[in-house]
Amino acid sequence: MLKSMTGYGSSNLENEEYTINTEIKTVNSKYLDCSLRLPKLFADKEIEVKNLAQKILERGKVYINLNYVSKGESISELAVNQQLVSSYYEAMMNSAKELNAPTNDIFRIAMMQDNVFIEKANEEAIESHWKAIYQTIEKGLLDCNEFRKEEGKALQNHIENCLNAIQKSLAEITKIEPRRVEKIRQKLEKNIESVVSSENFDRNRFEQEVIYYAEKLDIAEEKVRLKTHIDYFLKELKKESTSGKKLNFITQEMGREINTIGSKANDAEIQHFVVEMKEELEKIKEQTLNVL
Repeated sequence: MLKSMTGYGSSNLENEEYTINTEIKTVNSKYLDCSLRLPKLFADKEIEVKNLAQKILERGKVYINLNYVSKGESISELAVNQQLVSSYYEAMMNSAKELNAPTNDIFRIAMMQDNVFIEKANEEAIESHWKAIYQTIEKGLLDCNEFRKEEGKALQNHIENCLNAIQKSLAEITKIEPRRVEKIRQKLEKNIESVVSSENFDRNRFEQEVIYYAEKLDIAEEKVRLKTHIDYFLKELKKESTSGKKLNFITQEMGREINTIGSKANDAEIQHFVVEMKEELEKIKEQTLNVL
């Protein structure tokens, strides 16, 4: 069964300590491309989340939107980097004395410097909250994966309808083809009779020419190969797991056979069905780009 790369999932968790809302959106992409913003306290967990997304969703452009609010006591608090403040203060005081500058505002200026205030975290609380966040993200990803499966069913139905349309056109071409040889015969006979007298008309030579053109314009092999590719495609669709890349490759092979039939047919009626097959094949190509 097919699985789409377009998906949506969400998961929420709320208690007296925190509120966590996770929203997952995915679209097609050749590889896994994960867009994620975590709260500063959990910034070091980004790789862990990306590995989880890789495991569940495999590939695609994945947008993970996380909203986390701590309700209880803060799991981190601000502290002063005393050593750094002392260094700033001493350096400024020494410079002020050397330059005979006022020193009454130096402490305030030292406290305004970069990295003076540091965030001290409650590691136990952070680990507990992260476990809940991780589980919420995991549930959101699993929900998104189920959505992808449902989308895959719709994709499969659409692709099968397109393949059926191609098969119908191929069947119509098979019906038309016998009349094509007779048309070639009549056309050749008319052209030859217009330039030679009936007494000099070489019936054997004429038959040879008909056979030559019939063989040159023969599309029997292309029809057989196209049907084989269609059967192979349908077989892949019914597998438990199949690759969008593989399906796309099969469509390329189908396209080659359809194009060859069109170039060799030399028949307006057949060309009409060739155009219809190309149109349906383009629809399939578009859909396979969204298959996982």
